[in-house]
Amino acid sequence: MQRYDSIVIGGGPGGYACALRLAKNNKKTLIIEKSQIGGTCLNRGCIPTKALLGSASAVHTLSRGEEFGFTVANTTIDYAAAHTRSRNIVLKLVKGAQKTLKSRGVDVIYDSASFVAQKVLTTGKHGKFEANDIVIATGTRPIELPIFANLSSTILYPDDALAMTTVPKSVIIVGAGAIGIEFAYLWGIYGSEVTLVEMENRILPSFDADVSALIEKELKKIGVSVYTGTKVEAARKTKEGINITTANESDSSCFEAETLLLSAGIRPNTYNLGLEQAGVLLNDGNYIKVNSEMLTNVPGIYAVGDVNGLLTLAHVADAQGIVAADSICKIKTHTINYLHIPKCVYCNPEVAMVGKTEEQCIQSDGNNIEVSKRYFSANGKALGAGESDGFIKMIVNKNSKELLGAHIVGAHASELITQCTLLMQYEITAEEIDSIVFPHPSLSEIIMDSLKRF
Repeated sequence: MQRYDSIVIGGGPGGYACALRLAKNNKKTLIIEKSQIGGTCLNRGCIPTKALLGSASAVHTLSRGEEFGFTVANTTIDYAAAHTRSRNIVLKLVKGAQKTLKSRGVDVIYDSASFVAQKVLTTGKHGKFEANDIVIATGTRPIELPIFANLSSTILYPDDALAMTTVPKSVIIVGAGAIGIEFAYLWGIYGSEVTLVEMENRILPSFDADVSALIEKELKKIGVSVYTGTKVEAARKTKEGINITTANESDSSCFEAETLLLSAGIRPNTYNLGLEQAGVLLNDGNYIKVNSEMLTNVPGIYAVGDVNGLLTLAHVADAQGIVAADSICKIKTHTINYLHIPKCVYCNPEVAMVGKTEEQCIQSDGNNIEVSKRYFSANGKALGAGESDGFIKMIVNKNSKELLGAHIVGAHASELITQCTLLMQYEITAEEIDSIVFPHPSLSEIIMDSLKRF
């Protein structure tokens, strides 16, 4: 049996960050990864989708040539080339991550792993391993709905969609969260006939209602059909592809397309880990229960990232990995405030938020809030760049002037939101922002203008 100080099961964002932190603190560390370093995010999620969306953004800009003062004749749009570009970006980053792990002294084996005792793991090809501390970072997988059980050859999951080198002529997307929205934009820009179906009353249901309304409007501009408050009641394979029957409060409808993308949620990869052998407890959703230090109910066993279900985002997994490693190394660590975690959607315009929505602020603070909204169309930098769609919405406590929530729809929203996150994290009030000088012209001035309204 081989022995390590610490073993991390899973080499995605959480496991990777945790292993590097452990090695930095002189822990002999092993990552057991069954597929590829970087996990879903790097290989089949965040990075390849952003690369493809980058190509889509360039295609969209070409269509606006007259506005910018140029004409492009005989343009060929090659999605296969865009796909190759995305895979090359992934490969480059995977190689970089592997090189970093090696240079920091982290061992990596590619295999499955499961518990046979609290501190003992068995693998498929590499025998048994023992460690003082074991970190579970096995992530999640797409949820499968029974209604599509017999249509596996016709429907797509996000992994399948990212493997495609062509754009479907027509597609139904079930689920209008971040993944569904990003694929709707991507395929819509490349000319696919996209039908977006969401069971909740609006798209991006976890975001502010004003944000959802504007993104729906923008999707419709590129030809995406949007149906909210709509549930899939039946699905069947047809000669042309797939047909679904939906229902809302008033009537039922049928939609047909070449294929269907199911992006209706995720579930944790807690199966086949032998957690019962280690005595690790799960919650009702089969996510692993952890405390603020990512420690499970079993001393020496931790769980970070999507598998604990606290907030299923890659940057959260990274942060949790560091917290777990610091706890293992007996280093004073910080407690993650999940309210101060930014969330982003990379359509065009981009979406980002931190804190509470206006509806949540009303529930928690009642009438003791103030709301300010400033538009990109009033910003010189945005106008000059041709990126005038969108707004920034700020919500503060009326008395303290502390920021409760920030919501951005517009160019580079995923970059701008960090400024709002810092304001919330360090409790900088709307009044105190007067002492901060913003560059001119810049998109960040919209944040300044919004807060100076209070």
